[in-house]
Amino acid sequence: MRNRAELRYIAPIFTENGEGPTIGTTVKSVIEVDGKFFKDSNGNGTLEPYEDWRLDSRTRAEDLVARMSIDEKIGLMVINSRGMGIHVKDKAETSMDGLLDETTDMVDQSTFGPVSKYGTIDTIQKLHLRHLLLRENPSPADLAQWVNAMNQVAEMTPNGIPVLVCSNSRNENAGFGATAAAPIARRVFDYLIHGQWPSDDDMQATQEGRSVAPIGTPRRADDVPLTELGLPAPLAALPTGVQTTALATVGTTPTIAATAPTTPTTSTKPVRATP
Repeated sequence: MRNRAELRYIAPIFTENGEGPTIGTTVKSVIEVDGKFFKDSNGNGTLEPYEDWRLDSRTRAEDLVARMSIDEKIGLMVINSRGMGIHVKDKAETSMDGLLDETTDMVDQSTFGPVSKYGTIDTIQKLHLRHLLLRENPSPADLAQWVNAMNQVAEMTPNGIPVLVCSNSRNENAGFGATAAAPIARRVFDYLIHGQWPSDDDMQATQEGRSVAPIGTPRRADDVPLTELGLPAPLAALPTGVQTTALATVGTTPTIAATAPTTPTTSTKPVRATP
C-alpha cells in the first residue's frame, strides 16, 4: 500500500448502464461484457461472479467469501466509530487531502471495554473493517466526499470490498453514552407508562444534550397527533390486563392490541451511505 502522505482524493468516475446499475470507480477499471459495464473490483481484468451484478446475491456472496482471507472475514464482523478528517485540528493527522481522520488513540478500556482507535487507512486496509459508524453531523456534500474517499481506500485493496457507513440518529443530536441516553430514556418511559409527551422546550433541550429533569409542562399523549409516527400506544391508555405484558416489551416496537398481546418485534434501520 502507498504511504498515506502520497494519497490524493480522486473524484469517482461514473459509468452508466442502459439497463443496470451505475458503476462508480476511482482506482480500479471498468470491464465491458456484452455491452454492459462492470467494476473490476479485484483488478484482474476478468469479470468474476461477485463482480457481475446480473447474478443473484447468494451466488455473488459465495464467490466473494471464497476469495477472502480469514482476516478479511473477521473485519466484516466488526463495526467501528469513525471521525471525519475535516474535524481534525492537526491536519498532519489526516489523509486524502484532509478528508480522512488518521489520528491513533490507544486506550486500555472505556465504558464499552477496549476501544483503541487506528487511522482510517489502517482500519480499512490492515484491519479490513468495512462497517463504520458516523457520530458527527456533516453537510451532505462533506458526507458524500468523505464516504467516497473511504471507498477509494477500500477500492485499493485486493478484493475491492466497499465501505458501508451507518449512523445513529440519537448520537448526532444528543451526544453519546449514559449522560445523553438517560434523559431520552426518561422521556420514553414517561410516554409509555404515563402517557405524557414532552413540551417543545424539553424536546429541544434533550436534542441538544442539555436536559436532565423534564422542562416545562408535559402534554397528554392524546392531545398530540402521534398516529402518523407509528408509535406504540402509551400503557396508560391500555386495559389493565394488557399493561404488564406490554411493559415487558418496552424497547421493542410491539403492536399491542386491547384484546390480546402480540409477539414483539424489533426493527433496526441504519442509514446507509454509498458513493
